[in-house]
Amino acid sequence: MGQMVVDTSILLTSLISSAVVIITAPASKASYPARVLTSHLVAALTGLVLRSFLPISPWSVAAAVGFALLIVLVADRLHPPAIANAGIMFSANGSTLELIGLVAVTASILTGAAFLSRHCLLRVPTGKEPLS
Repeated sequence: MGQMVVDTSILLTSLISSAVVIITAPASKASYPARVLTSHLVAALTGLVLRSFLPISPWSVAAAVGFALLIVLVADRLHPPAIANAGIMFSANGSTLELIGLVAVTASILTGAAFLSRHCLLRVPTGKEPLS
């Protein structure tokens, strides 16, 4: 499901996917720092809010993911790996404050990485430049 609970540890696999997108495609729209931060936070908050109202079931997780996707698409802030956070947060063990803190810190680190990759990695030769 994208989460692994071992004692009190949670693995957010969406963050791993985000890192891959940011590093391998720094020029893509999905790697814009604002999209990375907004998508991760909106998806996590959507999952956390909906778990207050809906029973835990596969349908509820799907609804959380779909609703998060709708919000970021309307806001034009889609960073695809982040949408999984809605389902992860919906079904995660932990307090709301702990989960929001986890996503806020890691999304901020990813946003910094996105900023650096856009401004540093775009200048690195890729081997696809035309020969002089």
